[in-house]
Amino acid sequence: MIETGSTDFAADIASPVTALITLDILGLPLSDWDTYAGPIRRNSVDDVSTKGVEISERIYPLLAETVAARRITPGTGLVDELIAARPNGEALSDETVVDMIWQLLVGGFNTTSALLSWSIYYLDQHREQHQQLIDDDQFLRIATEEFVRWSSPVNTLARTVVRDVEIEGQQISAGDRMLFIFGAANRDPEVFDAPDDVQLDRFPNRHFGWGTGIHRCLGSNLARLVFQETLRQTLKRMPDFTVDQENIQREPDRAGGNGWVSLPLRFTPGPRVNTEYAFLSEFF
Repeated sequence: MIETGSTDFAADIASPVTALITLDILGLPLSDWDTYAGPIRRNSVDDVSTKGVEISERIYPLLAETVAARRITPGTGLVDELIAARPNGEALSDETVVDMIWQLLVGGFNTTSALLSWSIYYLDQHREQHQQLIDDDQFLRIATEEFVRWSSPVNTLARTVVRDVEIEGQQISAGDRMLFIFGAANRDPEVFDAPDDVQLDRFPNRHFGWGTGIHRCLGSNLARLVFQETLRQTLKRMPDFTVDQENIQREPDRAGGNGWVSLPLRFTPGPRVNTEYAFLSEFF
């Protein structure tokens, strides 16, 4: 879209970039990116009556067919490594492999794309920091953690209590369900100075944006790399971008995620410099 002078950053850059990288790691066809990303993205905005229908009726059957076919004719990728794995000497069932692939798709798609979109939304109004993000690797790494803290792409996560415990005078019993609100923890005034402000040089930054403990995000380092390179290239190739504020659309308020449906940009058109993935344009 570099030659057109406009794009929807959330739909045309953040979503496909994260989807393509995830599919490449899994060993699934890159041309199927929207087959998976579309339903996952729409699931974030569907009303309760339709939520998950497209995923259960379309994505899960497709993944089941893929796993069954790859058992017969292996390919190259994480899908095949899961099929070949023998934890405790036994193969994983098709259902388990499908569930694991699904978790990787969900974890790899909307989270990093939301982080990218939030950063572009912020940087539209803070142009004095663009060049430093391009030129200074250390600053970009530190800024990444602040963008994660501030945006909290995964806002909450539920867990089941495994033993009786008392926290802050509240008795919690084994079997109870708890909802951890990472977005609140990331703006705790007892931990962060001016918690509602974005301070791209904030360090140290003890945020919970990647989770914590044994439930820490498995792909956090990959997400950092994808975020940093995509952000840097966007700032280089569209240096004068502006957000069309009248047509932005956030995902509806909900417990789990904190992303974007639409983030339209305008910029001075530039020349295309890489045609390696031109075949993907037909899928946009």
